Amino acid sequence: MRKITNYLFSLILSIQGCSQNKQNQTNINIENDNMVKETLMSQLKDGDSTPLGDEYESHNYSQKDLDATINIINKILVSQGYTFPTQLEFNHKIKLILNRIIDNKSDKKYLYVDLYDKCNRDEIYSRNPIYNGIFIVKNNYFITSLYAIPELIDYQKEYPETKSIEDKKIIKSDSYWTEELEIPHWKEIKNLSQRRYFNKQRLISRNKYLFND
Repeated sequence: MRKITNYLFSLILSIQGCSQNKQNQTNINIENDNMVKETLMSQLKDGDSTPLGDEYESHNYSQKDLDATINIINKILVSQGYTFPTQLEFNHKIKLILNRIIDNKSDKKYLYVDLYDKCNRDEIYSRNPIYNGIFIVKNNYFITSLYAIPELIDYQKEYPETKSIEDKKIIKSDSYWTEELEIPHWKEIKNLSQRRYFNKQRLISRNKYLFND
């Protein structure tokens, strides 16, 4: 039974096909959160290097980027009817499915599950596809990947005051490249709304499957 459960959960973790021609109708109202706004501005200044391939990541992601998305993800889950488990239920499912023990006395907010290397316990803050992992959010009772804020919300609508940040070209240099790189702005990503939809559906599917049966 456990093998079947683990197999099904692996499918949820690796899901790649949500109907991307649909638009997410959920209106996520984000409160005026200084941390979210500051982090968003930093991400907008660095742009999205995903279209350039796997070799370069223009933004230096850190725990701060994850911290800034927790409230956003919480609101997404609530809006879609996610029932938050109790601490006991959450810890039990994490141990059963992901084989990780949560120490609630620890000040550490996250546990990292490396889907490529099960022995790795070091947190990897990168959206580069060469890494594949999820974060267990101990005190909020859900799991998530690392997302950039523009991948979760319509930032142009929620934070219109950030518009001027994307009026300037983003030029970056890197030791691996012989020439300077022009990084695309987030607003220039053609499939961004579809990416948001997919990310939200993956968040909801993973957590409802694991914690709401």
